Amino acid sequence: MHPNEGVLRDAYAAMAAGDGGTLAKLLTPETTWVIAGRGKLSGSYRGPDEVFGLWKAIAAQTGGGLNL
Repeated sequence: MHPNEGVLRDAYAAMAAGDGGTLAKLLTPETTWVIAGRGKLSGSYRGPDEVFGLWKAIAAQTGGGLNL
């Protein structure tokens, strides 16, 4: 298994559990979350602040949040 696969699996598990503390530890300044397309939230989000900001924006627009 590639080392990044383990980090990604841990991140998805933390998201599913609502464990923001673990997510904050896993997201690095190099972490990039990309949403393709031309939608309101499309773009690249880099680093913990931008990624958490994106997730907050998704929660605000969906009335619940991101469920992966």
